[in-house]
Amino acid sequence: IINVSESGVNIPDNTSSFNFGLTPVGTQIAKTFTVTNTGAANAILTPLIAPVGFSLTSNFGTTTLAPGASTTFTLTFPGAINASGTLQFANNVSSQNPFDFAISGTVGNIPIVSSIARATPNPTNATTVNYTVTFSENVTGVDATDFTVTGTGVTGSAIASVTGSGNTYTVTVNTGSGDGTLGLNLVDDDSIINAANFYLGDKGAGNGNFTGPIYTVDKTAPTASLTPVGAIGAGGTSQTLTVAYSDGSAIASSTLDSSDILVTNTSGFSQQGTLVSFAPAGNGTLP
Repeated sequence: IINVSESGVNIPDNTSSFNFGLTPVGTQIAKTFTVTNTGAANAILTPLIAPVGFSLTSNFGTTTLAPGASTTFTLTFPGAINASGTLQFANNVSSQNPFDFAISGTVGNIPIVSSIARATPNPTNATTVNYTVTFSENVTGVDATDFTVTGTGVTGSAIASVTGSGNTYTVTVNTGSGDGTLGLNLVDDDSIINAANFYLGDKGAGNGNFTGPIYTVDKTAPTASLTPVGAIGAGGTSQTLTVAYSDGSAIASSTLDSSDILVTNTSGFSQQGTLVSFAPAGNGTLP
């Protein structure tokens, strides 16, 4: 009588199945099976041939088993694609010839970060900014401890909240105080998994890390100084002035209009001016 087992678990002839389990794509699983002759006569085995989708790492150590003797063989599931089949070997025990059982193995994808994108206009002077974090598939375990805020010049910046589900999450970051840059990175600590319990970037801290884009944080309001170009003429005429901004960032020209111009003098005169034109016409430092 022939008995087959794996890790001490018996696998009956013809009526049973063995599952190699779930593995990430490209990660192989090898299993060693033990064949024991529990009968009173020698058992003669015919060498194995692995079914499609599996590979035979090592065949029987011996094909003749005396009563009570055992041998082993090792079968590998490569993890390339899902596979199933019947493993069998011929023998001289008529009631178990051939000895066979079904085998199967399943592969799954390892989740990764697809992108971290800014979701707030940049540059910004807002008290908070948002990032959209997208994964390659649905994952769980995403929280504030999976992210770190980076940057220069800004103090007091910190993660305010993490919301979302499935493969898309929103991370809100307090921008703190001061001018500078602010970024968001995902730091993999093996707390994020998919439905198959595969770790982000595979098992091991750090292999799912991802660096997000930078915000320019500008909380200092610009100031402006005016310098006449030539002599100031009489009222009712157009005057040309050079406007110099103290800010290091480009000025949005669309925000400059007549409401920004007030004509005054030392005698107490005050009247709204009319913007005729400015050059250059695009955003930047005026004039």
